[in-house]
Amino acid sequence: MAFISIAEDIEDFSLTQSIKAELPIKPEPKIGKEEVKIVPETKSKRVQMLMQPSLYNEIKKKAEQKGISVNEMMHEILKSYVAI
Repeated sequence: MAFISIAEDIEDFSLTQSIKAELPIKPEPKIGKEEVKIVPETKSKRVQMLMQPSLYNEIKKKAEQKGISVNEMMHEILKSYVAI
């Protein structure tokens, strides 16, 4: 039966654990005695906007050159404008 694994198919978890043990652990930044946990902000706010087709085409062209979506390109443009 093909769905039953044999000993050769089972991952060697001792090897996995030894590799994990070698990885450096990054300490979380601390302020004084309190730990600060950085939570990444999600892109969940939607905005509908109108623009000239020629402007959209230029933004799309730049996005394609960078290998990113138009949405990500707009995000980069707006983020750099407000200097976050």
